[in-house]
Amino acid sequence: MFLICRPPLLFVTTWILLSASFAFAQSGNQIEPNAGTWKTWAITSGKDFRVPPPPDAATTADELAQLRILLAKDAPEDVEKIRYWDAGSPGYRWIGFVNNRFAAGEISIPFPIRINAYLGMAIYDATIAAWESKYFYNRVPPGALDPALPTVLPTPKSPSYPSEHAAVAGAAAAVLAYFLPQEAVPLQAMAEEAANSRVRAGVQFPSDTKAKKPCSFPPTASMYCLAAARRSSGFWMSFAHVAGVQLNRVR
Repeated sequence: MFLICRPPLLFVTTWILLSASFAFAQSGNQIEPNAGTWKTWAITSGKDFRVPPPPDAATTADELAQLRILLAKDAPEDVEKIRYWDAGSPGYRWIGFVNNRFAAGEISIPFPIRINAYLGMAIYDATIAAWESKYFYNRVPPGALDPALPTVLPTPKSPSYPSEHAAVAGAAAAVLAYFLPQEAVPLQAMAEEAANSRVRAGVQFPSDTKAKKPCSFPPTASMYCLAAARRSSGFWMSFAHVAGVQLNRVR
């Protein structure tokens, strides 16, 4: 039986996506510094999924030097990928991926709106958790440390650690892999590409996209996977697990 414990799923999905996008609205000289305190859906709170501290100053200096070399090698295809993933908020391309598949008749499951609903929840919670850690640690982004850095995109007015694009991509790929298990590998490749696009653009450090230790993702397994992911700071993979557990209750 299909249970609805909250407002209708179409409304939920729309509200979640709009709210997640608001995290990118300008607030004075910063991007929504209080977004990390917003109410979450599947996880307990953004604070409960805070990542470990970012690398120290010496490592940051090394990463900045690596970025200078990397940006000097950007090819047209790299810039194309950067622009692709920067077309909207971090969840924009993932929602578009699902909608395009629906339009092409390539997804056929009972109650297909669940995909959008749980994908939206994962994207929203991932954004909040990333934002909570961002303003807790306040890591200065590469372009602010070195204004001469030839970034492909403007330096965001927000801390760089952890990467919101990596957080959203990891959560989105894992939720979609639940519904499309045969596509788990290419979905993970998409997530890596989305995360790496921020590094290739010079707006985030490599370590900003790696603030996790990936947890295996069997959504029908016990809550142990969630606990293990939290202990290893694989916070965005945990969102998808929570969503997977709840998905089983409405199948």
